Amino acid sequence: MDDAVEMDSMGRGAPGVEFTRARHGKREVEEYYANLDQTYTMVSFEVTEYIAQGDRIVALIDSEWRPKDRDQPVFRVQKADVLEFRDGKIVRFFDYFDTAAVPTAATG
Repeated sequence: MDDAVEMDSMGRGAPGVEFTRARHGKREVEEYYANLDQTYTMVSFEVTEYIAQGDRIVALIDSEWRPKDRDQPVFRVQKADVLEFRDGKIVRFFDYFDTAAVPTAATG
């Protein structure tokens, strides 16, 4: 991951999915993953297909998650992650998923 990596998401930090706000730089992206880990337990994560062209890779993903702070069932998220590389490092990352499938999160 490049130190100046840019990360964004379909959710764009909307109410209930604040964790999806844009991130700028490696430190903020690392904070995103730390917040995600504090909020949800990953039950399963399977990349079902990779599509690559030039410096871009699209990963189609089927995943299941469980909220940590609520007594709620596991929920499924199917998503597409688009990654752009330069000099072997991720410089841009965008994920597409149905934000309505995610139970309201309590963290940002």
